[in-house]
Amino acid sequence: MAALRPWEYKMKTSVFCTTAPIGKGHGGGIVSYYECQALKEVSDLIQVVCPKSEDLGVPVETISLNDRYSDNPFMWDYLTSLKVKHADIAFFNGAPFSSTARAVNPSKLIVDVPAHNLELSIEEWERWQGKYPFKHMTDPFLWSLYTDFIVNADVVICPSKMSADYVKQNPGTKAKVVVIPHGTELPDEVKPLPEQFKVGYLGATGTDKGTIYLLKAWAGLMYKDSELLLAGDGWSQNTLYDLFHKEQRVKLLGRVENVSDFYNSISVYCQPSVTEGFGIPCLEAMAHGRAVIVSEGAGVSELIKDGVEGFVVPIRDAGAIADRVDWLKRRPEKVKEMGQKARLKAESHTWSKTEAEFERLIKDES
Repeated sequence: MAALRPWEYKMKTSVFCTTAPIGKGHGGGIVSYYECQALKEVSDLIQVVCPKSEDLGVPVETISLNDRYSDNPFMWDYLTSLKVKHADIAFFNGAPFSSTARAVNPSKLIVDVPAHNLELSIEEWERWQGKYPFKHMTDPFLWSLYTDFIVNADVVICPSKMSADYVKQNPGTKAKVVVIPHGTELPDEVKPLPEQFKVGYLGATGTDKGTIYLLKAWAGLMYKDSELLLAGDGWSQNTLYDLFHKEQRVKLLGRVENVSDFYNSISVYCQPSVTEGFGIPCLEAMAHGRAVIVSEGAGVSELIKDGVEGFVVPIRDAGAIADRVDWLKRRPEKVKEMGQKARLKAESHTWSKTEAEFERLIKDES
């Protein structure tokens, strides 16, 4: 059969729905941004539904749940199903979207799921905060409704093998599960390391992020000539009072507007996650030429060779984190060497390469 000429080819239509604000200031939003760009390249992206968005050059419907719906995890799906148009391809980032998937009834359903180990998340929550409060994650019936669109998807994208393996464990999953690691932007130049040894963390403070183990590691080291920088929302002095002596230097930066300034200000980056599908800040730090310490619970650890770009440590192990921090502090030449190798590794995982992988997948599957 002869190939179709360009004017005879009808491009597939697509819709994209995400629970993340689309843009480059939020983990899920960054991924969503590049997924939209990929859809625009290989399909006719007729609609995007999200909380808010940068200008994508396509029709965007925004949905605000407001505070009154904050305790209803299914409300987003309900409202999205009322707004989204029919298309050949439905691409979802976030959860849940079961009602929306049925409303669109696409020929191809693609889902991005940065899944992590729910059982470990629950364990961490109950270890530090008491009874786990999210019933839709623990009640079997609600969980089946919450994950129905994933189970019945044609393709599920995960950012790491660890994440993909967890999705495959879900009983009844019919989808083809593929791994496309997240990416990073490369700064034009790598800035010199600071004169004073500094360890940094950027991100949320949730229990499964493992930040308590980083704090305990730093408290045990008792440094008076070094600094721990904590960036992101949710940090408070109350978190620190019981752990640190006045002589120890710990700085809470809050939300940072320019993440490059943050990465350039540190010597070593630490990602202590108990469980996490990937961990974009770790790869961003590597792009800035910083050595990293990352736990086995973060999917990004799959990109790191222990002792080369940094170190991979067991989860929940403050002692192992402290040991690696101290080893690096005593060897500034190794911090620089590992940072250079980290930059080289990051150059193989740019967002442009990730977007190209999304494009190939969409074309192959549609």
